[in-house]
Amino acid sequence: EAAKTVSTLDTILETFLKSGGTRKTIMMPVGGGIVSNTFGLAAGLLFRGIRLVQVPTSFLNAHDAAASSQKQGVNHAGYKNIVGMFHCPTMVLVDTSFYASLGMVQMKAGLGELTKNAALFGGV
Repeated sequence: EAAKTVSTLDTILETFLKSGGTRKTIMMPVGGGIVSNTFGLAAGLLFRGIRLVQVPTSFLNAHDAAASSQKQGVNHAGYKNIVGMFHCPTMVLVDTSFYASLGMVQMKAGLGELTKNAALFGGV
């Protein structure tokens, strides 16, 4: 959570622009929820929205990204996700080989997210 800030967002935006990113660029963050939220917000802000392909590396984020990743945000002034927007990814790519490095706590958190999404969106 320490990196999910307006300062980090600013660094992402600056790096994107300095490296020649355009409206046609596809942003493809690879990481967990903090990475997904921060880069997702950047993708939504750049040129009023560029394409976003999420590549979640945690079991929890894979289910969160697949079902409800339209919510993008960062923390500010002591408030969680206070700076944010809705920006849906164009695609979510899930590579289950990332899960091999996860502990039991992370896997249980992912199963909780899977159960919640199944209850909310059908399938239970």
